[in-house]
Amino acid sequence: MKKKMLELLLEAYLATWFSLVLFHLWEWNKEITIKLDGSWIVIISLLVIVIIIKPYFKNKAN
Repeated sequence: MKKKMLELLLEAYLATWFSLVLFHLWEWNKEITIKLDGSWIVIISLLVIVIIIKPYFKNKAN
């Protein structure tokens, strides 16, 4: 039970952190008007990889 709660807290923390990072990058991009060529692709692909791979490892652990 405690482990499940810790996992949920960690997921909430990571989701908040990623959203804050993306928001600040978007604000910075808007202010300075510099296009982030590869950074957006890298961040979005990392998020997609985490979303896809995480359930696989959870199922493998059980």
